[in-house]
Amino acid sequence: MNHPIRHRVIYPWRIFIMIRTRISHRLRLMRSALLRLWVGYLLAIPVVMPAGAEQVWHFPTPISANAFVSRHHIKFADTVNRRTDGGLRIVVHPGGSLFKAADIFRAVRTGQVQIGATGLFLHSAEEPVFELANLPFLLKDLEQAKKLITISRPALEAVLRKKNLKLIYRALWNPQGLFSAKSLESPEDFKGMKIRTYNYTTTRIVQLAQGIPTKTEPSEIALAFSTSVIDGSFASGVTGVSQKLWDYIDYYYTMNSAFPTSSVIANLDAWNKLDTGTQNTILSIAAETERAIWSEVVTMENTYNATMRKAGMKVEDISPELVGYFKKIGEQMTSEWLQRAGNEGEIILRNLRSP
Repeated sequence: MNHPIRHRVIYPWRIFIMIRTRISHRLRLMRSALLRLWVGYLLAIPVVMPAGAEQVWHFPTPISANAFVSRHHIKFADTVNRRTDGGLRIVVHPGGSLFKAADIFRAVRTGQVQIGATGLFLHSAEEPVFELANLPFLLKDLEQAKKLITISRPALEAVLRKKNLKLIYRALWNPQGLFSAKSLESPEDFKGMKIRTYNYTTTRIVQLAQGIPTKTEPSEIALAFSTSVIDGSFASGVTGVSQKLWDYIDYYYTMNSAFPTSSVIANLDAWNKLDTGTQNTILSIAAETERAIWSEVVTMENTYNATMRKAGMKVEDISPELVGYFKKIGEQMTSEWLQRAGNEGEIILRNLRSP
């Protein structure tokens, strides 16, 4: 059967669209070729920074700007800006606004930013020495915490160098306690509680105490309590005040379970590009900052506890029964840590316990 021949009618508007499409395609190809040529030309030109040109370092921190250690980080940056006569400007990004707490270490290491403050204990599964300051009930008081920072520094610096990092200074935080949505008297009260954890160490504590480890960013603890994501959190008084936890829970137990530190680290490649004078200036300011933080810890601890009490929170010591319970957990975890840390770990703990 013969079919009639169908003639395709081409309307003028179709011709217009075809012509416009082809022209647009050609123009895109031309622009792409020109762009590649221009970029290649720019990359071939050697870039020379004029003498005295300002360098900018970005400095992420995980804790809010009103926390006392964060205020010292900001003062450190301002002092560097001033004493280098504008040759190096450090811009602080507090409260996890640039990178979350667990991401700051990698961001500095890979050069995404030049400097940052982070708790190395967040990465304790990577290196045993990172976990040391956060081992529960290892330290008796702030003086021992300062001693541990001093004697463990060479080992920490050596590990960081291998990871393309430079230790600038360490900030000693208030002793770690336990925030709770309910009253705690015995180990039975702890069982089944959803406890905020942030690294291997805190996860292990909660597991051994038969709680439920629950990950939460440090800047989101209040939100986690308000939505019942967590029932408790190991943290210091600064967290209670900066996030106004009395609006969500009633109890803070002053356990002194650990004396955590945060470390300010710099990318080693960025550090090595600085002249010797600038490096020495930074390290001098870093030493001043470290001493200022250490001297303020006791005062701030008392201030935070008083503020929480005034706001209606019950700030109490944990019961003797819970003290004994958690100390046994701490002894077990220290023993487990020594198995991972080996001879170097034994030397650090022996020096810590010596007169």
